[in-house]
Amino acid sequence: MIDDALSPTYTPPTKVSDLTGFWEMVQLQIEQVETDHQSILKLKENNWVEAEEAKPAPPTVLNPKIVNKPVQKTNPKKTEMDKARIERMKAFKAQMKAKMQASKQDKENEDTVVVT
Repeated sequence: MIDDALSPTYTPPTKVSDLTGFWEMVQLQIEQVETDHQSILKLKENNWVEAEEAKPAPPTVLNPKIVNKPVQKTNPKKTEMDKARIERMKAFKAQMKAKMQASKQDKENEDTVVVT
């Protein structure tokens, strides 16, 4: 069995499950031929003149009503809280960056081996 699989001329046996996709494609082609045949029969009934199909009316688009929202006054206490929050975040990021650089330097120092 291994020798067969390694042989360049070996083809595995075809199973029913392998052909499922093939038969689905054949079925799609058959359905396409049937719809084409039906359209030809309709043309023949109309003395080979194409019937104009009623096109659906384009959907009407309503213009949205623009509503002016009142401008909210900024709360000075809230802006101070936002500034404080941003400053805390900057400090935290700087702390994490310093921590990462320190750990990176520690790893570089660990890789260096001093032989005496």
